[in-house]
Amino acid sequence: MDVGHSTTLTLSSYGGDDVMAAEFGPRDERLRMNLSWGNRSLSARLRHVLSPTLFLSVAAGLSRYRSGWSFVAGDVLLDRAKNSLVDYSFRADLEVLGHPTHRVKAGCAVNDYATTFVDRSEDVTWVTVDASTSTLAAYVEDTWRLSPLLELQAGMRGSSHQAGGHLRADPRFSLVSHLGPTTRLKASFGRYTQWINVMAFGQEFSTFDVWLHVDASLQPTSALQTVLGLECDPRPELEFTAEAYYTDMDHVTTFDVLADEGEVAADAFVSGEGLAYGVELLARRKAGRTTGWIGYCLSWTRRRFPGTLVNNGE
Repeated sequence: MDVGHSTTLTLSSYGGDDVMAAEFGPRDERLRMNLSWGNRSLSARLRHVLSPTLFLSVAAGLSRYRSGWSFVAGDVLLDRAKNSLVDYSFRADLEVLGHPTHRVKAGCAVNDYATTFVDRSEDVTWVTVDASTSTLAAYVEDTWRLSPLLELQAGMRGSSHQAGGHLRADPRFSLVSHLGPTTRLKASFGRYTQWINVMAFGQEFSTFDVWLHVDASLQPTSALQTVLGLECDPRPELEFTAEAYYTDMDHVTTFDVLADEGEVAADAFVSGEGLAYGVELLARRKAGRTTGWIGYCLSWTRRRFPGTLVNNGE
């Protein structure tokens, strides 16, 4: 909505919860299972036109993921767990236009994470996690039109993670070549850092996934990704795209099945390496009496944890 001649405000929110309950076994020894997981989010974004060539955007948000489970046999509590990850975020972006061949954008962001995880039985508390940290990031990027048919975008993102004092610099590059009035060839390369880890206890229900932020004992997961794509618009209402990608990952984490106690996050994880690659195809009709799209993706992902019991290190 417009809040002034040159200012717009956007508000958005989301809420969703899933609950699953089941019982198994004989009536006098019933095993009762309760699962729950859900998200909440709220965000606000203010965009202000400082001048015909200068734009400022400020955004703030709150998101919360929460999950839990319990298993009760008769009147005995076998296991009950609760996990939550709350993320308070703020970001500001400044975009500079007006130059005939350059479009510059810069910004900063702050994320404050709060993680809790409690897992207990009738008599024993197995795990108690109550931790918080923050990440400060800043970036700058320049979209440079080298010629009427060639465009280069180069950028750098720097991050500082409070827990452990981690510092990361992530460069990104992309190149767009116009092969003709309706055909474009795209190539991009970037390094990406993830400050949140998931501890998955299985693949049946995502409610068993426990989300924890990186602490001083863990290295963040990082990825080097290369993408090559081709876009074609034979008619204004039709669009075809094809992309191939390859991603090399380092410090990939998964749950350590031998872990039975610990004081830091690394005590519950093993670290390894991974890669992912594939192709994606998309056809879309954007206008006319009938609109829609159809896509197909074929991809592979592989992870390896040397020296562990995870697939015997293979």
